Amino acid sequence: HFFDDLGANSLLMARFCARIRSRKAWSTTSMRDIYLHPTVAKLAEHLREPQTAAVAAREPMLTHRASNLAIWATGLGQLLFYAVYSYAALWTINDGLNWVYDALDDPVSLYLRCVLLSACVFFGLSGFAVAAKWLLVGRWKAETFPIWGWRYYRFWIVKTLVRSAPVVLFRGSPLYSLYLRLLGARLGNRTVVECRAVPVCTDLIAIGDNSILRKDSTILGFRAQAGYIHTGPVNIGNNAFVGVGSTLDIDTRMGDGTQLGHASSLHRGQTMPAGEHWHGSPAIPTEANYCNVPNVPLSRVRRVIYEAIQLFILFAIVTPFPLLFHSYWENVGDDYDETIGVVAIGTTVTVAGFII
Repeated sequence: HFFDDLGANSLLMARFCARIRSRKAWSTTSMRDIYLHPTVAKLAEHLREPQTAAVAAREPMLTHRASNLAIWATGLGQLLFYAVYSYAALWTINDGLNWVYDALDDPVSLYLRCVLLSACVFFGLSGFAVAAKWLLVGRWKAETFPIWGWRYYRFWIVKTLVRSAPVVLFRGSPLYSLYLRLLGARLGNRTVVECRAVPVCTDLIAIGDNSILRKDSTILGFRAQAGYIHTGPVNIGNNAFVGVGSTLDIDTRMGDGTQLGHASSLHRGQTMPAGEHWHGSPAIPTEANYCNVPNVPLSRVRRVIYEAIQLFILFAIVTPFPLLFHSYWENVGDDYDETIGVVAIGTTVTVAGFII
């Protein structure tokens, strides 16, 4: 191979790239740039091009080392929060179960109480997360604050609560989009967000109409670096697509009709012009089309019916039946074989509810 014949190797290429980056005007040059422009003429032409917003921003890195007092104080505060929150949640659920079991003699009343308790827990925990966000933080704004401290402690509580809310189980649904809107995110019509990691700094996130964020994609609205938490905006235009496992860092923007390929990332400061398709990390333009299936417009009525069916299955089947069978096991069933049979039926019904 001519590469070997000329005495080149990966170490030599790395040294060559380092020599190029030593020039201030070319400090963002990467090994990929060299491989994409394999001749001297092509590389020189590439280096003469002005750096645009497509190149990730290079900002000076702030560093912070927290004191032992700040670390221990924040850690104790986190432990206290877990203890208080867990105790309050368990105490509330225990009282709710006692209220449910008071109706053991009336099967219909028992079932209705199970449904009501499951709905109260679902909306109560989700609503508590929303309320805590607005009380502890208010509106998120672009800022930088050190890890370990009062500001970070409030950030951590909100992050923990919004990610542990039961509504997170409905990722990709209209109910999940409503949850993000209540947290301050600006979402357009018919936007689908399937991110497993719940966005935290929601006020800094804006997504246009008919955009899709596939599963395992990440838009947090913050980044942790060198002892600091940095928050910043993430803007996605109309009819945009973010592939599976892709990440958008803070201070990034996707224009209308853009597509970010699977397992790709936009680094801080990158902007995708309208209509372009990018992939890679950091992402660069490509000709690939990641949306071969056209969007099908759905009416608001259909989305409402879909969400109502989901909630009905959760409240009327998935959650109440385990409670009913547990109460039967504890308070009614005397015959072992009969009890096992009832529990088996209950398990089957519950699993079927999850599948549906």
